[in-house]
Amino acid sequence: MLGGLTKLLRRIALLLVVIIVGLLAFRIYDTQRGPPLEPWHTTSARVTGKALDHADWTDYLKAKTRFSRM
Repeated sequence: MLGGLTKLLRRIALLLVVIIVGLLAFRIYDTQRGPPLEPWHTTSARVTGKALDHADWTDYLKAKTRFSRM
C-alpha cells in the first residue's frame, strides 16, 4: 500500500515538473518571437543616489526627457 502511494506521488511530482518546465520553455519562446525592443524600452532616466531619494514623479520625467534628448 505504502509503495503504491509513493510511486503515485513520484509520478505526480514528475508530471508537475514536466508541466512547469514546458510552460517555462513556452514562455521563453514566446518572448523571443516578439518584435525587437525599441530604444525607449532599453533606456532609463538617470536619477540615482541621493537625488532619487528626494525626487518625485515630475523630477523623474524631467530627467527622462533630458536623457532621451542625448
